Amino acid sequence: ENNIQNFVTYARNDINQSLSDNTCSLFNSADASIVSFNSNFEIVNSIYKSLKYISWQDFEHFCGYLLKKCFNAIKVEVSQQSNDGGVDFSGIMPFKSNCSSNTYGKIELYGQAKKYSGNVGRVDIDKFTAFANRQKRDNQYPAQLFLFCTTSGYNNSAMNEIRKNNFIALNGQQIAYLIFQYLNPKVESTDNYIELFMSEV
Repeated sequence: ENNIQNFVTYARNDINQSLSDNTCSLFNSADASIVSFNSNFEIVNSIYKSLKYISWQDFEHFCGYLLKKCFNAIKVEVSQQSNDGGVDFSGIMPFKSNCSSNTYGKIELYGQAKKYSGNVGRVDIDKFTAFANRQKRDNQYPAQLFLFCTTSGYNNSAMNEIRKNNFIALNGQQIAYLIFQYLNPKVESTDNYIELFMSEV
């Protein structure tokens, strides 16, 4: 009985953590009588694994697509592959009302993309922080967001620096879930999730 309760507690914690992190849980629900598994988990996990095979150049372009398709960004640009000054992609996030298509303001977004097998460390975040500080200093008036994307995850030191600077950070699991949500139900009919995502209008 204790083992069952421990497993239910574990499943509930996994569900709650996934909801908090915007990722896909292995479990769909959990209570004392039954624990059900999430049928979408294997698909999202396959999308996550497919991110490992994208080149770092393509991942930078992919992040531009992500801004357009999942966050409705406009004027998205991907920087040159060398001498990018600390930013890999950028765009404008319109500030709109739910009641109309009117735009009340615009937020500039600047992003860094890292295609890593291991976790992003503090050094990478420090470099992005230096860019963000220059950008804030040189552009005092526009509202700005700074986004860091990776195919993997972040170590504790990197996450502490991200929170300290109020950056937005997306890891590979979060990106995979965004792709799934955008493509579903089309995602069930293909194995080439990244290509399908980037080809969608």
